[in-house]
Amino acid sequence: AFFGFLADRFGRKPAMQLTILLMLVTTVLQGCLPSFSCCGDTWGWFGLVTLLVLRALQGLSAGGELSTAAVYISEISPRETLGFNLSWISVSGAFGAWTVAAIVVFIIESSLSKADMLAWGWRLPYLTSLAPGSLLIFFRQYLEETDDFEDLVKEAAAKKANGANREMEEGSSAGSEAAEMGTMQELLANHKLALLVGSLGTAGIGALWYV
Repeated sequence: AFFGFLADRFGRKPAMQLTILLMLVTTVLQGCLPSFSCCGDTWGWFGLVTLLVLRALQGLSAGGELSTAAVYISEISPRETLGFNLSWISVSGAFGAWTVAAIVVFIIESSLSKADMLAWGWRLPYLTSLAPGSLLIFFRQYLEETDDFEDLVKEAAAKKANGANREMEEGSSAGSEAAEMGTMQELLANHKLALLVGSLGTAGIGALWYV
């Protein structure tokens, strides 16, 4: 919902830039956290609590990345290849990213002793994400905003102008308030069943997948 609001308010491009930035920052920071073995109990507890916060933010960015990427691809893709283009989200995200991460961890574990892996080697998979993450941030600045979002901005501006004209004519703000219904208000007012089914379905899949 958070990144969906950003995408509807400020554009698909900045939302996608923010998701990957948040994911990169939280991932790299996890590799820099103090642990009980290296820094004692006080810093160890600090690292543990911070890890939970970073993991939550990382999950938020992952969910935002999936939804905003799906919206972006669906808005720029030709209708005849829409399903194929959307399938690359799962191929690259679920299978591709997992495969690359498994290969990186395998190489690191094969290169280090068990003692070194437990002492400091576990940090390397987090820190190595800095390279691909930085490349993604760099290349995403060249994304173009979708025509659908541009149309949404124009429609919102037209509604606002119509509301202002009606307010001037009638001397009331009722028309402006009716025309200013935002995306979230419209969702809650007109799409309750779809919102409920989508939310519960996503929660159920997430529980089975990750727990």
